Amino acid sequence: MYEVDEYTVSLLHFEDELKDETGKVWTAVNGAAVSNIKNKFGESSMYFNGARQSIQTPASESFVFGTSDFTIDFYLNWSGEILGSLGASTLFGQNPGSACNVRISIFPGGILKLYCNNDAPILYESPVNTIIANVWTHVALVRNDNAFLVFIDGKLIKSVEYKLSLPAINYPWEIGDEENADCGYKGYIDEFRISNVARWTSNFNPETPQNPREQALLRITMNDSSEREYRLSTKEIEKFIKWYDRTVGTGNTCYVFDDIVDLSREYISFDKIISFKVVPLKD
Repeated sequence: MYEVDEYTVSLLHFEDELKDETGKVWTAVNGAAVSNIKNKFGESSMYFNGARQSIQTPASESFVFGTSDFTIDFYLNWSGEILGSLGASTLFGQNPGSACNVRISIFPGGILKLYCNNDAPILYESPVNTIIANVWTHVALVRNDNAFLVFIDGKLIKSVEYKLSLPAINYPWEIGDEENADCGYKGYIDEFRISNVARWTSNFNPETPQNPREQALLRITMNDSSEREYRLSTKEIEKFIKWYDRTVGTGNTCYVFDDIVDLSREYISFDKIISFKVVPLKD
């Protein structure tokens, strides 16, 4: 099972009912419930019977990605049935009917479709039998810069270049059927996660939790000869270097390091830095 890290926006193991490891509150709709009949990890998973069942969480700032990177990934075990009157089964989405943000759906024949930005365009439509009934399948939708990447069981099957800003919509995010459409999903979902980073950009093993960015040690020498050390993702180090290389007299005079363990913050003043060194680390 995955664990919460600094990139995790939402994580549901479905081991303790609808507990979200990030503290968000999810509510069951039309009797949707955790089941111990099938599971990918642990002892239970989320079950939907196809009769307009879903779980929902309110819209919040942490779900507003705009043009930023993100990852939505989960395991599903589909019954093979499409019960909704609209001929599709929604796995996840935010769709008030007029301004679709993101939607992931299954169509007859195990066809997977992914939508963004009011359904236009369809980011991806898979071949028949991409999703096999009664088999656990890992699905991941990743945005890395302007590329939308689709992974099935860790294999990159589609990359689409598409520039868009995902809108902030004051409407719940839903796993399972959409409130405004009859798109009931019948089957199980396990290990559902949303992240504010592109966790994968190439083929991977979904059952091996991976750091979304290689880490390195940033060692900063201060003007009093003391040293500061920070274990950071390479993405965060690149951000620091970009700040440091700014034109003198512009930008922020301090850089803030967030400690993900005790949630403290440390401020480093630009004029106190003599030099710094980046030391590669292995996970």
